[in-house]
Amino acid sequence: MSEDWDEFAAHWEQDEQPRIFRDEAFASLMAHGVLSDTARVLDFGCGTGLLSEKLSPLVKEIIAVDTSRVMLDTLKAKAITNVTALCADLDDPATRAGAAWLADLDLIVASSVCGFLPDYEKTVQTLSAALRPGGHFVQWDWLAADDDAEFGLPQARIGSALEGAGLEDVTVRQVFSVTFDGEALPVLMGAGHVPSA
Repeated sequence: MSEDWDEFAAHWEQDEQPRIFRDEAFASLMAHGVLSDTARVLDFGCGTGLLSEKLSPLVKEIIAVDTSRVMLDTLKAKAITNVTALCADLDDPATRAGAAWLADLDLIVASSVCGFLPDYEKTVQTLSAALRPGGHFVQWDWLAADDDAEFGLPQARIGSALEGAGLEDVTVRQVFSVTFDGEALPVLMGAGHVPSA
């Protein structure tokens, strides 16, 4: 899977759609009101770090994780002082067991990644378990009509996964769309938080 994303890395920063997606996701996150200058954030499936770039001036620390080394090389070249780029695959049990960075998080963001995961529900459970009490999980994914779609996630599945991971005040709603080849593709934002202590 990471090799597939490696092929996109060379032009990812120049393409308009990833930047539009990033800007819209960032705007919806700002409106959600969960950012803090003391926050420890995980940018899960960070790619070249487009969202991390926008978040970095507003939070204390970002751990940016992706499976594509080539995408991460682009992020590392940006030398953002409070962003640590890590190549890791949470589908690997050894990675999960040895991931000291996967704990004490205030916010986890996942931008256009969850719909591509082999086991979405299991990954959301793993990520949610890494949040501090009161910590937030926010994802953005393409709206899919059903589970048989080529990419994206159905709205009901996102809600079910977040609730199944023990998150509270779960919301799933369309927040923007991105146009590809003249077609506007809707994007959902799913959000919830760990119960406060």
